[in-house]
Amino acid sequence: MPGLHDGPILAGRATNARLAAMQAEERALYAEMAAYVPTLVIRLHVDVDTVMARKPDHDRALITRKVETVPLLTFNGAPIVYIDATIPYEEELALAIAAVDRALAMA
Repeated sequence: MPGLHDGPILAGRATNARLAAMQAEERALYAEMAAYVPTLVIRLHVDVDTVMARKPDHDRALITRKVETVPLLTFNGAPIVYIDATIPYEEELALAIAAVDRALAMA
């Protein structure tokens, strides 16, 4: 999801050859990373109000767009474990550790 999540920083139209070369290198690195299939993806489900309570200085409209688009990220078909990020942290951590343990046992 360009522009919403971690991705190339050097976006836009290059104003000189050096910037164009840096943009090309950065795009190539991100293309290589995007081609990788992770062993496991842990996806934390969180609602906009929870995010805003934790990060009140963030733009609500941008956070809303991010919350809406995270479920669309597929990570090249990697197995995805969904965890409710609004539950107590200790429970969240235990679920994540159990998911990692299962994934490693199957690898």
